[in-house]
Amino acid sequence: MHTFKASFYSLLLCASVILAQASTNATNPCAPGGSVDVLISTQDDIDLVADCVVLETNLIINTNFSISLPILAIVEGDVTVAEYITYEEGHIFDRQLEENDQSVIGVSFPRLETIRGRLYSRSTTLGTLELPSLSTVQDVDLGTPNLTTWTGTNTLQAVDQLWLLQHNISKLEFGKLSSVSSIWMFFENPSTLYLNGTLSNSTLGSNVQITSISDISVTSDLQNTYNASFSFQGSQNITLSAETLGRLQISNNSKLEHLSLPYLTHVSNASEPDSSDRMRLRRYTGSISITDNERLQDIDFPSLVSIDEELTVVGNPLLASFGEGFPALESVGDVFRVEGNMTSFLLPNPVDVGYLVTVKSSVDTFDCSQVTRSFPNGTSISCSPYNYTTTASPEEHKPKLTYSAKIGLGVGIAVFVVLSFGLGCGFCLWRSHRHPDQSGRAATISSNLLRLWAKESFQKKPPSYPLQDFSRRDEPLPSYQPRPSSTATTLAPEGDEVSRPGTGSRAPRHLGGEELTSRAVSPVSAVEVEPPAPAHLSSQEAPSPLPPGYRP
Repeated sequence: MHTFKASFYSLLLCASVILAQASTNATNPCAPGGSVDVLISTQDDIDLVADCVVLETNLIINTNFSISLPILAIVEGDVTVAEYITYEEGHIFDRQLEENDQSVIGVSFPRLETIRGRLYSRSTTLGTLELPSLSTVQDVDLGTPNLTTWTGTNTLQAVDQLWLLQHNISKLEFGKLSSVSSIWMFFENPSTLYLNGTLSNSTLGSNVQITSISDISVTSDLQNTYNASFSFQGSQNITLSAETLGRLQISNNSKLEHLSLPYLTHVSNASEPDSSDRMRLRRYTGSISITDNERLQDIDFPSLVSIDEELTVVGNPLLASFGEGFPALESVGDVFRVEGNMTSFLLPNPVDVGYLVTVKSSVDTFDCSQVTRSFPNGTSISCSPYNYTTTASPEEHKPKLTYSAKIGLGVGIAVFVVLSFGLGCGFCLWRSHRHPDQSGRAATISSNLLRLWAKESFQKKPPSYPLQDFSRRDEPLPSYQPRPSSTATTLAPEGDEVSRPGTGSRAPRHLGGEELTSRAVSPVSAVEVEPPAPAHLSSQEAPSPLPPGYRP
């Protein structure tokens, strides 16, 4: 019996200890596995978490005095500096925050290194934020118009989104950022901003947007910017060291007079295309836009070679000339658009444009022939006012050949010469086999072959026939002389004399040595007439009735 009672009391004691420990864990925010958010609004709340190194839940600060937690190092949830808000997650402290007029003045966490969630505040009274050891936070989202001091910006490294929407800080430096996907800052006071570190490899590209209504100076040494978009509004000076950008937008900078990006070589469209436009797939990146900068006088991009998508320069009234600031530009992938009060336009080298060139000037004397000389033949160009001059020499309109093009042209000429020589030798060989010699064999190929070919090719043609002398057309044709036959018949007159009208008398004819005295016709014996031997032929040819040189 005694043993049974002892065992019963032992079990009861253990249960009491367990219940006590559970009760302690329920009220101790530093205990592992805590699930209740910590609200700090009084000094007692501060004392409750003063010894915590790690907070397992969210931390909400809503006081009218400064708060300091000197040993807190890690917060597994969010850190919220509240003012007249209801917490979003629906915890039990929501009722306590309603109609609470507490206004925090300063927050100091000297050893805080990690916030697994976000650092969030919309307090209009927060003036000091001391986080000198903070290096890792998921997001920073501050809208604190009276914030004048933020300690620890140079130690901040791993952050996904860095949003500073309102503040009153005159100098901000973020020198060790890592894998940032979005930077969005708004300035209401004159300030300077320095950014350094690496951006993330987001498929849609990282985004850096700096907006000011009080003219700030921005310097960026951010790296991994090939897919990043940069936007500047209200900046007085802009300095970028990036060699490759995804997108650059510079607009509404009222005090920006000179824009120079000496290291920029390429604007890339490496981001995913925007599928919202079904007619044309546009990308978020790959373009430069310089618009509505009322004091901008010159643009200098000395190393820029290519822009994958668009170049837009519009609404810069003091920009009197365009082109000199792009000495290395070779190509623009889609649209080239320049509008303003330009009096001159001339790119040092012809620029290939993939889609359309639009140049508009409000100056009536603007010469559009300057525009046509800046682009290769065949480029689609829209220029106004429609003024053209022809004072330029034709050589200025011709695009210059590149070094590789010259090499290709020389190789082509050499190949043409070799082929021509080969065809000539082949023709000579064909001629030698086509025209055999007297023995019936094909002529051998010798050194005289080329001379023979040249002689036959360039020999003088026979003279043409002379024109017929039509003045001699009435001359009689040559008389016909019949061939002598083997027998002959003699006709003699009746009398001794044969008279012919108009000729008088004529001596009688003799035949065979006898005198003809009778009118009768007597047969004669056959006389064989032989043609004379060649030796008896006269050496003199009979005169020809045909004109000299006549050939049938």
